[in-house]
Amino acid sequence: MDKSIGNFVRQNKPTLIIYLTIISGILLLGMRNPALKILMDHDQILSFHYDGAISFCNVLFVGNLVVGIVVLLYSGPLKILRELKKIKQNNALILLISSLTRTLSISLIYFVLERTTVIQVVLVGQLKGILYLALSFLILRIKFKFSEILGYGIILFAILFLIVKSGTLFSATTWMLAIVAISAKLSDVLEKILLKECSPGLILSATSLLGALYFFTIFSIIFTPAHFVDAFKGDLWVLMFFYSGVSVGLGAMLWLRAAKKASPQIIGNFILLSPFFQILLAFLILGEIPKQIEYITIGIVFIGLAIIKLNVKPRSVKLETTSNLTAAKL
Repeated sequence: MDKSIGNFVRQNKPTLIIYLTIISGILLLGMRNPALKILMDHDQILSFHYDGAISFCNVLFVGNLVVGIVVLLYSGPLKILRELKKIKQNNALILLISSLTRTLSISLIYFVLERTTVIQVVLVGQLKGILYLALSFLILRIKFKFSEILGYGIILFAILFLIVKSGTLFSATTWMLAIVAISAKLSDVLEKILLKECSPGLILSATSLLGALYFFTIFSIIFTPAHFVDAFKGDLWVLMFFYSGVSVGLGAMLWLRAAKKASPQIIGNFILLSPFFQILLAFLILGEIPKQIEYITIGIVFIGLAIIKLNVKPRSVKLETTSNLTAAKL
């Protein structure tokens, strides 16, 4: 028995490594919102002897900076610098716009997590699929099959059902989540355009470092640079290394490595299952348990995702993985 298992592992080692890499990447990326909520909920304890070190400005400034540095080192600073020197003006403009929309989405996520659960964020966040459909058709001129349109239509119904039944249709949280979905998915589409001529490493590192620069500049103007005095405490950088460096940076790199080797079918299947991984992590890390209405929503979303998979031939891996690879999406 042990011998047969050993033979199976040896024969399928490359495939098993790819699956392990994909799952590791998805789990690490899926931890970013639960990890952020832990930082926010336990800031007094985790700030050690620096009261207020874990704040909106510090977490997002240092978090983006750490991710940018990690991805830059992984991709090779000289290689990225050479590519940056040759970047076309239109691509540079697209990169700036994409980094702005990313910065907007991750900023709002912070405020959203102050008001609601990670499960709610994951479910309402499925609006990104509908926006992906619309923006890809309008900007990239991608044609979709009826099963995809039907599947996303069912997901839209599930989200509206959840919002209406929970009485949050006109709440600030719901509208912030909608803006998060719009801005994040707009970045995905813009980055798809960039991937035709730019490497993922350049996009990932530049988006994160620009995000850090935006935070520092805007809030330094509003409050003066002294506002970030606690951002340079060693303890905060240790926390940010484990939160953003490992969860987002390492997660993105593992996913990128897997995306280069795995087939579009495998990548597409795992992307569709990623919401359920995120809900599982919310339960394991935060102890969040879906309410009855959320269980119903999850079931309807699952039906929609299953229909999307019917008779749909996976497209380019890069098109489908951009949203999960972007390091600035904390």
